[in-house]
Amino acid sequence: MKTILAAGGFALLLSLFGTPLLIRALARKGYGQIIRDDGPSSHHVKRGTPTMGGIIIIFASISAYLVAHLLSGTAITASAGLVIGLVVALGLVGFLDDWLKVSRKQSQGLTSRQKLIGQVLVASIFAYFGTKFADSDGLTPISSQLSTVRDTSIALGASCVVV
Repeated sequence: MKTILAAGGFALLLSLFGTPLLIRALARKGYGQIIRDDGPSSHHVKRGTPTMGGIIIIFASISAYLVAHLLSGTAITASAGLVIGLVVALGLVGFLDDWLKVSRKQSQGLTSRQKLIGQVLVASIFAYFGTKFADSDGLTPISSQLSTVRDTSIALGASCVVV
């Protein structure tokens, strides 16, 4: 519990203090939001707003998790490794979308179909690997059984019925 609280506190501080620094760095590089001229005039105030802000949230969360586990001396589990991979991969889909907007100097990055395909591909890879890493009890992070009850290593008697 202490590890989770320490990681959460560290991630909060890192994102609170890191966000303004990242925004200034992105603004200096000119990585800002492009607004179409044919859209509502109220949207023009968003012109130049830095994109790619998710970088700091992902960086802060993963860094805090790793630092907390390093300080506590606890090992990183396969489940945590899978979730970190999922967060990074989905972050890359978002980053690619923002990068295309900035590099093309257009308001359009990936199409909604491309984003959905990227997310489904990442989720499919996550689901596949989630069924492959069993712990000491033989349980994987993701069950291949469709159920509303999580698989456990506790043997239930024949009289118990799971609904």
